[in-house]
Amino acid sequence: MCTHCAMCCDGTKFAYVNVSPDEAPALAADFAISDDGGEPSFPQPCHYSVERRCEIYARRPITCRSYRCKTLSELRKELIAPEEARRRVDETLVARRAVSQLLQPGETLPLARKRRNTISSGSAPAVSDLRFMLALTALDLLVDRYFRANGETMFSRKAAGAIED
Repeated sequence: MCTHCAMCCDGTKFAYVNVSPDEAPALAADFAISDDGGEPSFPQPCHYSVERRCEIYARRPITCRSYRCKTLSELRKELIAPEEARRRVDETLVARRAVSQLLQPGETLPLARKRRNTISSGSAPAVSDLRFMLALTALDLLVDRYFRANGETMFSRKAAGAIED
């Protein structure tokens, strides 16, 4: 399922990935590790995620090794069928492609979410801005429903931010 999805790697679900302070020095050669007063982290999308596959899979960060989204957890516990997991991923990827068509050149999903916040705090947004905001919010609602832990939403700190154990 993961190689069909990769939304935990491409910025769809997270803006950054937290890593342990012990692991950060070893990862610094491969990732732009920052520590902005919290845990060390690197930004999403991950540049090692290429066509939904991890180019450093054997040596990926511990956080990445241990992370399981809601759909994968439900699939492994046999709470949903493989067909349902695939349907969820497909539905969300369709929404992701719709948003991708509305991104500005070079804009990632984490940056798009910041743009949505800026637009929403202004007055009288353009119709194109409203379309963008609606498409991005629809995507985030699907991610909330299918991939984030129960109770997490696009507005919670963890969901807006990092993959954590």
